[in-house]
Parts: sequence; C-alpha cells; structure tokens
Amino acid sequence: MEKDILTIEDIADLLGTEPAEVLELFRSGEIPGRKIGNRWYATHRQLLDYIEQGPQQPAAHVVPSPVTADHSWTCDHCDTVNNPERVACVKCNRPRTTPLINYIPFRRTP
Repeated sequence: MEKDILTIEDIADLLGTEPAEVLELFRSGEIPGRKIGNRWYATHRQLLDYIEQGPQQPAAHVVPSPVTADHSWTCDHCDTVNNPERVACVKCNRPRTTPLINYIPFRRTP
C-alpha cells in the first residue's frame, strides 16, 4: 500500500538520493510540499507530478509556518531582544513578562 503523505526520507528512498538533496528541492520550491514544524511533507501525487513534469517554478515567497516563527522577545525595561527559551533578560536580568507570568487569579473574599 502506497503512503499518501511522504516525508523527506520517503522521497529520498523513492528517488534514490540523499535526504539533504530532497530538503534542498523543497526549500527551492522545485518539489511542492508543506513544512509543518521543522519537517517537510509532500503527497504522493505531488511527487509524481514533479517526476512527470519536472521542477516547478519556485514560489514567489515562502510563508513561514506559525510553528517555526521567531518567538524571541524584547525586554520591557531595556529593549534587549532575547532568545525565546530565556525567562530573564540577558542584559538587565529582569524576568520575562507575559500574560501568564503577570496573571493574578481572581480570589473571592470570604
């Protein structure tokens, strides 16, 4: 049974090439596909079209997936851009302010 959704590894096996070469074909737009997170996928039909018709014209621009978008944050105090994994600013060491960090739950008074 043929898989309908193919990964880079599946396509490399079918084409008899290395996954790195298939990745470049995706990045250049020659093989149509979709990037979800940090993985590329194509349908079996897209691969057959690529083989039958040759490379496609590259897309005018690549729209980044929301999952891979830049999540860096800017410190409210010193305007330093910080890595998304950091919870405190590298310059002034103030904590990252997000709605969840500043969230104060409503408490009923007895």
